Amino acid sequence: MPKYRDTKKYTGSRASQATKIIVVVLLVVATVLIALRLYLPHYIQDYANRTLDKNPDYDGHVGAVSLQILRGAYQIENIELRRAEAPESEAPLFAAQAFDIRMEWRALFKGKLVVELVLDRPEVNLRIDQIEKQTDDVDVIWQEQVRELFPFELNRFTIREGTLHFLDPTTTPPLDIRITSMNLEATNLTNVEGENDPLPSTVIARALVEDQAPLNLDMRVNALALTPTFTLKAALDTLRLNLLNDYFEQFAKLKVEEGKLTIVTEIAVAENRFQGYVTPAIENLNVTPREDPGILERIWGAVASGLTRILENPEEEQVATRIPFRGSIENPEVGVWALVINLLQNAFIQAIQPEFEGIIGLQEVIQLQRGKPETIEP
Repeated sequence: MPKYRDTKKYTGSRASQATKIIVVVLLVVATVLIALRLYLPHYIQDYANRTLDKNPDYDGHVGAVSLQILRGAYQIENIELRRAEAPESEAPLFAAQAFDIRMEWRALFKGKLVVELVLDRPEVNLRIDQIEKQTDDVDVIWQEQVRELFPFELNRFTIREGTLHFLDPTTTPPLDIRITSMNLEATNLTNVEGENDPLPSTVIARALVEDQAPLNLDMRVNALALTPTFTLKAALDTLRLNLLNDYFEQFAKLKVEEGKLTIVTEIAVAENRFQGYVTPAIENLNVTPREDPGILERIWGAVASGLTRILENPEEEQVATRIPFRGSIENPEVGVWALVINLLQNAFIQAIQPEFEGIIGLQEVIQLQRGKPETIEP
């Protein structure tokens, strides 16, 4: 009599084996993820510190590293970079509470593997007396080290509550111009969207100068262009100049009793050329000699005070001008005559308003490359 296989038993046996395989696979995956979660942060921290130590002129270190595998993200805390020979009292060249590097899932769905970098409370301290060396170091050395630290295509860059200091401890009093509460967002840096747009990336920044005057910046950029290609609009709104009296008294031998500075500018850069203008306006300017002046300083103070009254528009109570510029970095041109003409126009004919004109764009710069007028128009 033939023997028949027990189908139910056989099916149950196969299901049991499949379940065991799935459990084993899940255990292996979980073990790998746990191992990565435990080991990878230490590896990243060690790698980052070794990379920062490659530059003999600077000392840098990072703190704890946390990993969020499911988010495709990791965070580096307490980053700091200092000059190697700097005393302990000197502020670091760069410091940040945290770097947060995240994968951009929306770009991944479009077939591009790119990341977003978020800087929490970064602080940059630029010494004006050493700014040329610091700039050369960034150009020659730090670009390579940044690529080693972040070997990803960066599509979005965010700064939260950043601070920028322009310092010069060699002056009396020491110079410290502060830009605080800086929030910046740069998007679409790898051109994930808007591929036919000549300026597909955007940069928007908001900050305070001397903790008081709003500074706004808006840029459109082609981050993938071989040469710098962008348009920029920026405005500084009503900076109280008496906050800078230490520097006016030291360098101009004057004291600003009253005055609010507003500046607007537009710049376009393309094909190694640039064009733009800057419009500064000072409202209710009142300057006097500094305390305990000598005879020459008294004369200079009287001359400066008289000039401000002569050049002030009587209706708007402001001194203002418009300064056009263009050219290349090797051969920049500034409209000095236009500056003077506009200064007199504001005083005696019609007040110049510090407002965006909307007349500067890439096409105007490209036309300069093909042929330009003999003089810069006011």
